[in-house]
Amino acid sequence: MHLGQSQGQVIDLWNEPDRKEQLEVSQYFIYDRLKLEVEFQKGRVERLFFFKPAGSKGSIEIRRKQVSYGMSRTQLVRKFGKPAEQGKGRTILDKYVRSWISYPTGVQFEFGKNGKLELITIFWPEKT
Repeated sequence: MHLGQSQGQVIDLWNEPDRKEQLEVSQYFIYDRLKLEVEFQKGRVERLFFFKPAGSKGSIEIRRKQVSYGMSRTQLVRKFGKPAEQGKGRTILDKYVRSWISYPTGVQFEFGKNGKLELITIFWPEKT
């Protein structure tokens, strides 16, 4: 799976999604069983969202660096360096919005209330 793939290619890889959601400019394929959401714009993969599987410390290799769910912000900054952007966690309308760090190479990490990695987002790298 990679950015730029068509909806058909994603379905060929993972079958039909469990759900689909349409927003203004984006459509989402939601694979609950895989803890994965795929955002499409103009019919092509724009972003990938990898959620922490319940009760798991699964890992993903990102740019030859092993990243595991449950890692702390400090551990990720040691691996990837100072983030280009970041946001603090907060509670809005009784729902917690994760803190996050983002890199221009096309990866964002989001952390739960406990400060541990829960969501990895892959997006198009910034053009320099």
